[in-house]
Amino acid sequence: CRALCSLCKTATNQIKGGEEGIITRLFRAMRQHPSHPGVQEKACQAVERICGHSANCKVAAQVGVAAQISTVIGQHQSNADVLAAALRLICILAAEGDLRTKATTWGWTESVHL
Repeated sequence: CRALCSLCKTATNQIKGGEEGIITRLFRAMRQHPSHPGVQEKACQAVERICGHSANCKVAAQVGVAAQISTVIGQHQSNADVLAAALRLICILAAEGDLRTKATTWGWTESVHL
């Protein structure tokens, strides 16, 4: 995840990240390690980087990352680093108009006031 954060600073790598299924793999890591704060924080950061290319925001929603964020926030309320990463990811995804309308469905409105 740390390597992805570094690599995905450029738009070309952000696009490749979305096309090559990396978001799906990050989502799997989040689901497989729900109680591990390091995995949750770094996965959120990596998805945030990849979603610097706006088309990948919809990919993140389709594979389930968007729906997972409120679960991450709920499980790691006392971890400031995880919360900060999850909230930054929400901000990136919520900038996409279609995704913002689904905020209630995903439980974001219960976690954060958008």
